[in-house]
Amino acid sequence: MSKTVRWLFTETDRWVREGLIGAEQAERIRGLYPPPKPSRPWATLIFCGLGAVIVGLGVILLFAYNWRAMPKMAKLATVFVALSAAHGGGLYLFHLRPRYRALGEALTVAGTMFFGAGIWLVAQVYHIEEHYPTAFLVWGLGAFLMAWAMPSVFQALVSMAVLTLWAGTESATFSVPMHAVLPLLVLGFLPLAYRERSRVLLVCLLVALGVALAFVAAACSNGALPFLALLAFSVLALGAGWLHEGAPVFPESAPCYRGLGLTAYLVMLFVLSFGDAADDILRDLRRAQPWTGLAYAGGPVAAAVVAWIALAVRRLRARPGTLEMPGDAWLAPLAVLAACAMAALLPAGGKQLICLPFNLVLLAHAVSFMAQGVRRSDIRAVAIGCVLLVALTGARYADLFESLLARGAAFLVIGTSLFAEGFLYARGRRLKGGA
Repeated sequence: MSKTVRWLFTETDRWVREGLIGAEQAERIRGLYPPPKPSRPWATLIFCGLGAVIVGLGVILLFAYNWRAMPKMAKLATVFVALSAAHGGGLYLFHLRPRYRALGEALTVAGTMFFGAGIWLVAQVYHIEEHYPTAFLVWGLGAFLMAWAMPSVFQALVSMAVLTLWAGTESATFSVPMHAVLPLLVLGFLPLAYRERSRVLLVCLLVALGVALAFVAAACSNGALPFLALLAFSVLALGAGWLHEGAPVFPESAPCYRGLGLTAYLVMLFVLSFGDAADDILRDLRRAQPWTGLAYAGGPVAAAVVAWIALAVRRLRARPGTLEMPGDAWLAPLAVLAACAMAALLPAGGKQLICLPFNLVLLAHAVSFMAQGVRRSDIRAVAIGCVLLVALTGARYADLFESLLARGAAFLVIGTSLFAEGFLYARGRRLKGGA
């Protein structure tokens, strides 16, 4: 219970004693502030989990030291006893001893690590020659089943990491795109993140989806599609964040979607603001096969556009003031559509013409963030806007302003803008403090 709620409960007792309100009214007031659900003990999970993993690796290394001298049955017994003990003890503590629930979850994570090591050890015992990324698939699916059976966010994190590693090894080492990893990650872990209301799991899932999407798109298109696919995916995440704002289902996820989506979007937009980079990236899209381009470029672009259309419909139907969005947010889907148009048309006006729309969009975002920061006295928005403006000016210093006069004038304008931004922000904070 927070200090504010504790204070309120104490005050309502005093109000009842003094006759200001009745006991029933006091109960209704307290009902508006229910005690928060106990948070997951991440500190205990992380330290116990890391400790269990390191102890498990130490045990494996001790046995590996005498591995050749051990008989075959002793090797198998070692693998299965370690696996059973870790999972058995962990599940017992997790389900039957609530006080040691975090320790039990950490032990099951150690059991999952033993399971992964056991795959290779058993293959070594029986001299099994197999496509080695398949071991990551089996390991990841085992952790996936444990994540849903317990349920366990920590097991889900291990499973996502291993499955992403599986897709990466297949794509990078063997140039085989693992198309199934994307629906497996979405359908397997997104419902679990919403069920457990875990923002950590959601953030890691978005990162894993982005990495897996880049690997798969690169493997099936000779490296031509990942950039546009990731750009569209970041805009999709940004739209999903606004859709979750104030939504009845898992509204706490809105900052996760928006934070990751906005960061990736701005970084990729900054890359496209360079003429050479934009020309190379957009021309490479033509090397992709039609069906792969449709799947890994058209698919994320279509999903992003649908999400923003749904957002526009929701905003039109919402009551005034319930869904406040900055105007520049709508430039994100337009930037994706502009990239698609540039890739299809590739105007002959030169590299500067290709990157011009992205420079203008980035400049609009910088100005909008600075204006929002002053209006709301939000130092984060001010910082983001200033960083974007300085980065854009510094990038254009070398490839746009050729004369010293133009460079000097540009820096005078930017410096004056930053000085005015700081003055207006300080003035706004002072006026709010006075109000």
